[in-house]
Amino acid sequence: MHELQCGEIWGGNVWIREAFSSPGLSGVIASSSSDGECGGDVYYLSQCDAGHVTRFAVADVVGHGEAVCQVSDWFYDSLKARMNSQNGQEVLEDVNRVVCARGIRAMTTSVVASYYRESGDLTVSSAGHPPMLISRSGGQWQELIQNPANGNPKSGLPLGIDPVASYTQSVEHIGPGDRLFVYTDGLIESRNTDGQQFSRSRLLAALNELRDAPLSLLAFAVLDAVRNHVGRRRPQDDSTLLCIEITSAF
Repeated sequence: MHELQCGEIWGGNVWIREAFSSPGLSGVIASSSSDGECGGDVYYLSQCDAGHVTRFAVADVVGHGEAVCQVSDWFYDSLKARMNSQNGQEVLEDVNRVVCARGIRAMTTSVVASYYRESGDLTVSSAGHPPMLISRSGGQWQELIQNPANGNPKSGLPLGIDPVASYTQSVEHIGPGDRLFVYTDGLIESRNTDGQQFSRSRLLAALNELRDAPLSLLAFAVLDAVRNHVGRRRPQDDSTLLCIEITSAF
C-alpha cells in the first residue's frame, strides 16, 4: 500500500500493480507493457500541499521508448507546477503545447481528474481519452458523461495534434462508497485468437458481476477477464487501469 503524502507526485510509465491511498480515497493501479517494462502508458497521482486535493492522470502515448519517457517527464513537470491549482485542464494544455512545439510524433490521449475532499467534487478533463466509469454506492457501472464543449471543434483533442486545442473541465459530485474506473484503450482492445476485442461491454459486465467486491478483488477480476479472453495470445498493446473508491468525506 502506497500512502500518498502532501506535496507528493507518484507514478511514471513502468510495470506496476499496487494499492494506494490518500485522504478520503483508496485505489488500485495496474499497468503493463506489451514489450517490456517501459510502455506507452503514463500514470500519476498527486496530493496538494494541504492534503485536500488528490489528482490523478492517465495517458496513452502512441509508440514506445524515448518519446514516452519525454511525455512522462512533461506530465510530471506540469503536475508539480499545477499541484495546488484548481484547474486540472491546465495540465493537458501544458503537455499539449510542449508535445506540439517539440515536434514529437507521439499523439497522446489522456484524462486528468481531481477529487476535492472538502466539497466532494470531482473535476474531469479529457484529451480524446475513453470515458471514465462510475459506480455510485454499489450501483451499476456506467460511463461518466462529461459536459459538452459548446461545439468547439478544437476542444478535447488528443495531445500533440493542435497547439491551440482547448480542454474543458466538468464537475461531478461524488461521495463515500462511490467508485471510479479509468483505463486505456489497450484494455478493451485486447483481442482473442479469433480477433475479437475484449470490448467495453465485456469490461462493464466484468465490473458489474463483482461490483460489491473489495476494490483490489474487483480490479484483478477485470485483469483475469481480459487474460481469459485473449488466452495464450500475446498482448498487442499496453494497458492500464486505475480503480478508486471514495472512503470518507471531509
